[in-house]
Amino acid sequence: MASTEPTKQRQSSGEALLIFLAIFALAATLLIVSVRLLQQPISGVHPAVLLVLATVGLVGSILGLLASARSSSSQQSAAQETSPAPPPAPEGSEQPENVARVRLGKYVQVLEEQVQSLRQERDKLTEETGPLRSAVAAWQQNGVEMLRELERLRASTFSTVEDYAQALSDTTKHFAQLMAPLGIGLIAPAPGDQFHGQLHQAENGEQFSSGEKLIITECLQWGYTINGQVAIPAKVLVAEEQ
Repeated sequence: MASTEPTKQRQSSGEALLIFLAIFALAATLLIVSVRLLQQPISGVHPAVLLVLATVGLVGSILGLLASARSSSSQQSAAQETSPAPPPAPEGSEQPENVARVRLGKYVQVLEEQVQSLRQERDKLTEETGPLRSAVAAWQQNGVEMLRELERLRASTFSTVEDYAQALSDTTKHFAQLMAPLGIGLIAPAPGDQFHGQLHQAENGEQFSSGEKLIITECLQWGYTINGQVAIPAKVLVAEEQ
């Protein structure tokens, strides 16, 4: 009975040492991840919280390792004083230290796989959000330019209604140019343009047969395209082409 108690104590000490080593490895890995996230932040993740948890885990695991080492050293000294030297272990039997190394290696491998998975997820999110960020930046820049164009139109003075109409037409064309890179097109037919059923909607089209060639006499409402596809046709009045 006296010889089994030191053995159980050494096994308990080895398991405690294994646990603290695993905590240390986990905290170290978490520290690396938090530092990487501070350099390249990801939405929804708080690197500062991870950094604090990693620091606390490192300090706690180091203190636990020191306490476990002291306890193991004192138990070994007491065992050497109270019990005879144990017989040599038979060949092929695994020592507790070897078992601890194997388990720790497995834990580290699992943590490395998780870190690699997080890196891949981060790279995927960065790749997916890149075009969206570029589109938002383009919208912002073109939006500012539109507001400046409206400010210039507001500050201008016009002597006749024709001058105001011409300035308004120029502003509209400028707006259409700013929106074209964003995939939005303007359908603004002028009087005399050929009528196209895919682009225009004739408000008085019931007066004419489908085989007649029609021209636009007035544009009642602009139409719009999105990515080259007609989203809203322009509403127009038409007449038979002479």
